[in-house]
Amino acid sequence: MSELHTQAPTVAPVALPELRPTGTGSSRPVDVLADVEATVSIVAGRARLTLAEVANLRPGSVVPLDRGPEATVDILVNDHPAARGDVIVIDDHFAARVAELTPPRR
Repeated sequence: MSELHTQAPTVAPVALPELRPTGTGSSRPVDVLADVEATVSIVAGRARLTLAEVANLRPGSVVPLDRGPEATVDILVNDHPAARGDVIVIDDHFAARVAELTPPRR
């Protein structure tokens, strides 16, 4: 069991050294983030199901989406809307071609 402290803690300011550029960085601040990875998701549509409907899903079950086959897809970066686009196929793989950028949220 931990002891109960009844005295007020002593608080003192701490002097930290000033940060200075090392000269090895880039000229643009955003370049510092260039190697940071982000998860990109392509969303073709959504559906709302009850838990009973989810529990009854089996191989071969069909879940209708809220969009048609020709609708644009949402392109999300770390679960945030970033763009909309079209589904294409490149070398037997699905891909998304960016059609428009989504304005940043404020």
